[in-house]
Amino acid sequence: MTFTNTQEGASGQRRMKSIAREAKAEIDQLAAHLLEALGRPPEAIDRIWAAATAATHIRAARLRALGRSDHEAMSLLVQLLARDTRPIEIVGEVDRNVTVLPRPATA
Repeated sequence: MTFTNTQEGASGQRRMKSIAREAKAEIDQLAAHLLEALGRPPEAIDRIWAAATAATHIRAARLRALGRSDHEAMSLLVQLLARDTRPIEIVGEVDRNVTVLPRPATA
């Protein structure tokens, strides 16, 4: 059942779009901070990681604010934050047997 033909339904859709815009702004801002904190130019995988981490964090915060469980979102957030953010280096020939290792930490 759709309520778009009623004033109430249209109002609800506008509110949902407004909430989505607010969330996107928060996610974009947090993702930018995460990328800046890398201390190096971000690669494509870094941008994906930052967007996923920011979106998960914002989702968890909104769930908590509503009094709902954020357990699943926080579990995912822990996994995302545990990711090694150093660039990867491909070692070996580029074929089926490629080994991917993180670059050694610099002092």
